[in-house]
Amino acid sequence: GGVEACLAVLRETGVNSIEVNDLHPNPPITQIEPAIETIVNNGFSLSLHIFLPYFENGKELPEALKEVVNGLKKRKMADHRVPLVLHGHLQKPSVAKADVLNKTKSDLATLIKQLRRTGMNNPVAFELCRVSAGGPIGTTYQEVEEIADGCRDNAFGVCWDLGHTIYNNKYQGWEEPFPSPGFLKKVIHTHIHDLTVDDLTHGPLDPNNKLLIAFLNLLQRHNYQGGYNLELYPERWDGSFTRRREHVLHSIRSLKEVLRVSA
Repeated sequence: GGVEACLAVLRETGVNSIEVNDLHPNPPITQIEPAIETIVNNGFSLSLHIFLPYFENGKELPEALKEVVNGLKKRKMADHRVPLVLHGHLQKPSVAKADVLNKTKSDLATLIKQLRRTGMNNPVAFELCRVSAGGPIGTTYQEVEEIADGCRDNAFGVCWDLGHTIYNNKYQGWEEPFPSPGFLKKVIHTHIHDLTVDDLTHGPLDPNNKLLIAFLNLLQRHNYQGGYNLELYPERWDGSFTRRREHVLHSIRSLKEVLRVSA
């Protein structure tokens, strides 16, 4: 039914915020501003999943991030209302983990300095990622906390990705699946999803997933004030378009119900 019809259904189901995802160094830049405009003009709040540049000799922002800056500043949204979420750098097999960690910290500091110089006062949230070969650094509570502690910016915090946490807990055999109070204090944004039947992340929510429910309850008990952002990838799921649409809407309703019960 088109973008407007899709947004209308989401609004009717209780969605009030949308995240622009999959921004990377070479996206179709001309689509960034129209996406922001469409979301805002339809009455939704906004968050943006950006990327951490590899700053080498130059310290200039990549063109894609300049487009984000221009789009937000044009709409006077370069402030606390629009979180910017990002991953750490990739852990390439040829590079020592300590070097990747240090480069991530260094480039985060450079990025935040550049954003603040342009008048961007948006919160920046560092995401807890899924453990994978060659994937981003920051796959444990401890790593994410270490990176967050090293960033001296009042608007910097953590994006707690609950789906990645469930996956990592399952496949890394964590002794303790729950984060420390120090980690929880840093959480300013969330990504919420479940595992598919094939254990892929970004699946529809299972309302009987006790660990996911416990994570959501924990956030509410710690007076979390950020958004509850479903990060679903229906293209990964089995079934027809109609069936996957039903899974999306059911996930929205399930999340709302968990939050209502635990409030």
